[in-house]
Amino acid sequence: MTRMANWWIAIALVGFSASLSGMRQAPAAPPSAAASQPPNGRTYVGSQACAGCHRATYERWSKTRMANVVTDPKAHPEVVLGDFAAKDPAVTFTLAQVAFVYGTKWKQRYFTKVGDDYFPLGAQWDVSHKQWRPYLVANNADWWVPFYGPTNADRPTGPLCDGCHSVNYNIRTKTVTEWNVGCERCHGPGSEHVARPSAANIVNPARLDFIRGNDVCIQCHSQGQPVKNPIAGKTNDLRFGRREARLRNNATATHRQTQSDRFHYKPRNTRKPALCLKRVSSRYKFPAIFQILAPQLRCA
Repeated sequence: MTRMANWWIAIALVGFSASLSGMRQAPAAPPSAAASQPPNGRTYVGSQACAGCHRATYERWSKTRMANVVTDPKAHPEVVLGDFAAKDPAVTFTLAQVAFVYGTKWKQRYFTKVGDDYFPLGAQWDVSHKQWRPYLVANNADWWVPFYGPTNADRPTGPLCDGCHSVNYNIRTKTVTEWNVGCERCHGPGSEHVARPSAANIVNPARLDFIRGNDVCIQCHSQGQPVKNPIAGKTNDLRFGRREARLRNNATATHRQTQSDRFHYKPRNTRKPALCLKRVSSRYKFPAIFQILAPQLRCA
């Protein structure tokens, strides 16, 4: 594999998540009992619980965009970049209607809350050009669009986005332990580890075999059309991973059949990983970056 291909792989699986921008964390939501019970009985405790023993790691993580992409503008008004004083026909909402903002690097999107669901609003702020642009997922832009109505008000983020932009999102109760990619998004529920710290009672992706380790990332950094829909009455676009995801998340444990496809890296050595794409279902739509890279890569 060429060095250029290796760089693009790194960008696809790591840099992409870093580009989901934000500067402040949304406050952690109080977890409900139903949302906090993974299959093994351990509970989610939130990233703050990890800080006591892992202070340096916590401090680094807390400054990343993965930790801050979803932000409550009422708690952190400084994160709002859009010019709400400007007159623009795309902006049909006020800042007071915004429950969450998403991103600060290239774009900033805005979400309102109706009942127990969040919905995207019709304009996003172009950070580079400092101007408003309309926001609506076009009819041919994603597989799930035909299953929802034509407006943003018909497209809740719960079944389409929140599974990856939170820790322990429950598709039935629509509750989370915390917003953003917290520690337990990758390391699993931490109650037992907090009570009795041990390498044996927490998931460490670096110590897993190459398939399970990569599945920790691939559960969100991939897109597959679910085998069975709807779930809880909604067509879902959640990125359900395989075994490791099922160990951690209530929804993935209950609905593990929804991930129909799998691809992974198998490192030949520490410097030259090879990408192996295994199409399990013909309904899978590979991300564009893998379509571009596939001809250059060999299965491990």
